[in-house]
Order: sequence, then structure tokens, then C-alpha cells
Amino acid sequence: MDIILASASSRRYELLKKVLFELGIEKSFSVIKPNIDETQLPGENPYSFVKRLSQEKATHVQKHVEEKSIILAADTIVYKNTVFGKPKDDNDAISMLTKLSDTNHEVITGYTLINTAKDKTITDYVVTQITFKPLSEQEIKDYVDSKEPMDKAGAYAIQGLARNFVTTCEGSRSNVIGLPTENIKKILNNWVFTD
Repeated sequence: MDIILASASSRRYELLKKVLFELGIEKSFSVIKPNIDETQLPGENPYSFVKRLSQEKATHVQKHVEEKSIILAADTIVYKNTVFGKPKDDNDAISMLTKLSDTNHEVITGYTLINTAKDKTITDYVVTQITFKPLSEQEIKDYVDSKEPMDKAGAYAIQGLARNFVTTCEGSRSNVIGLPTENIKKILNNWVFTD
């Protein structure tokens, strides 16, 4: 059965590759980028938001696939009183990092797996608590100048230079990168080897 990652994220690609390796699944997987509207609905809480987006991404890709497949989609946001998605520009990134400085925030990833052969769908979300140290204006400027924040939710990458900003990480670290591998591994193990 084919495995399809419904994401253009290089981080999710690497994380899924690692999960399949750990499970002993040697077949490669394909990538199909979903094309959906990622606007948050009025009154929609952040947990429902990421679950809905992951579902829409997965079902969008499912419509374009004829063979029996397992489709994986995910969406990650940073949440601190409001949703922090990917920054629009340098100023937006500076604003996000300034608000996250010296605070605790949540990183929430919604994920959906569709098994078309068994007509099964699992959708859920994972939350990781992150605390940032106090960041100086210069630290923030230097980090934004590195361009690392520009395609990351919350304007930072825990696996990159921003690891130096993090004082505590409670929960799944891979979730902060973009995919809660512990959860995905368990589901894939059940579907591939036991179902």
C-alpha cells in the first residue's frame, strides 16, 4: 500500500522518513502538496482549527489518489492568546518573537491519517508546552536576519538556531518541528502490521 505525505514541508518529510525507518518499513513514500484555504474560522478554537486543516489537507489529496493508500496530513501552529502562523515578513517575525519572549506558549499540531484500503480515518492533535528565555531586541533581529523564521509557525525552528531560546520543552519535541512522531508511529504500526 502506498504512503502519501500531504505536505510540502521538508521537516515533515524527514520526520516521516525517520518513523518509517524505525518501523522497518522500507518502501518510500510520495509527497502531494494539498491546496486548501488555511484561514481560521470566526470563533474557531486553535485545537479545532489545526484538526480541521489537517482533515481538509488529507481529504484534498485523497480526491487525487486512485490507488489504495495511507495519507498523512498535519498542521502546526503556535498559540499564545492568539494563533501564530508563519510570518508574513521580517516585521511580523519580529513581532511574534517579541510576544513569545520570556513566556510560555503552546505548539499545537493537528494530524489526520486516512487508510483508504480500510476506509479508516484518525484525526487528533498534540500539544507541547514551550518556554522561551527573555530575548533582547538584538537577538531577535539577528535571528530574523538569518531568515530561518520565515516559513515556520511562530517564527522559529526549535531544531535550528532557536533551540537557544528554549528553556523548557514539555511534551513531544518532534511535534514542535511539525509532526508528533510518537502518535504517528503507533497508528502506522497498527495499520501496517496488525490490522
